[in-house]
Amino acid sequence: MNNRMLKRILKTFLVFAMIFSFSLNSFAISANAAGQKSKITKQVNTYMSALKRYDIKKIRSMQVNKDVYHITDKRLQKYIRKANKENLSYEIKRIKTKGSSATVYMHVRFYSSQGDFENAIKKIVWDYKRSWSGAKFGKELYEWLSWAYDPEDEAMIFEQNIKVSMTKKGNKWMINKMNDDLFFIKDAGLTYFMDDFAKHPKTLSRIASLSLKYGS
Repeated sequence: MNNRMLKRILKTFLVFAMIFSFSLNSFAISANAAGQKSKITKQVNTYMSALKRYDIKKIRSMQVNKDVYHITDKRLQKYIRKANKENLSYEIKRIKTKGSSATVYMHVRFYSSQGDFENAIKKIVWDYKRSWSGAKFGKELYEWLSWAYDPEDEAMIFEQNIKVSMTKKGNKWMINKMNDDLFFIKDAGLTYFMDDFAKHPKTLSRIASLSLKYGS
């Protein structure tokens, strides 16, 4: 075997070695990405399950930003859990990862309490100045919300595409923070509508009074 033939064999061997090494590296990267996406999916499933149960403690534990405003009235929480348990569903469409960051694209179906809340206010409009923390008001609001609750009404069911931002902390993936979409979905929008009523009680109460007087 002359030197030329030996060099040709060595060159061919090196090329195959490089291709094999590249293939192994690509496989390792793909396997790692698949593994990370599996972990992200598991975390999202756990997080959405906590939303359905309105488990604020669990939700906070899975977020980088622990600030989660929530409704503390136990009766109203009962209404929220019922609405979420019976109507909240989702599908993960795509997961995009980049280093220790990830974006989860989801399609979510959920119940909106807007109609229930407006109907409840129509029934208790004469006491709209009562404090939200008042026990009697909380009881009345829960009773009328429960009376108005109608998951069969398609107008109360919404579907939306949302994005959830996540960050890897150590070996664990966490939700960065509760964005506007998740904030609304977590309690069927009840916090949003209660806040709006607190800011504009006279306007909403006047509308409710007219509805009671002339029908709606």
